[in-house]
Amino acid sequence: EGGSSMKVKLGDKIRHTLFGGEVCVGIVEDIQICRQGEKEGRSVKSADVSKHHGVIDVDNGHWCYFDQVRAVL
Repeated sequence: EGGSSMKVKLGDKIRHTLFGGEVCVGIVEDIQICRQGEKEGRSVKSADVSKHHGVIDVDNGHWCYFDQVRAVL
């Protein structure tokens, strides 16, 4: 399988985009795996954001879907 996996865990610093396209950096405070289109799910300590769908709460006042994570810094 050639897909690149990107694992994110609580406390990681990530770069993520907002819905308007701006790029932010922040610390991961919560990770929830949930169904496509939903914002509530099961809280986990880490997740492979390239394989699952979910939501990340960031300490910069924003949240993002897994597919908005650009990098783990």
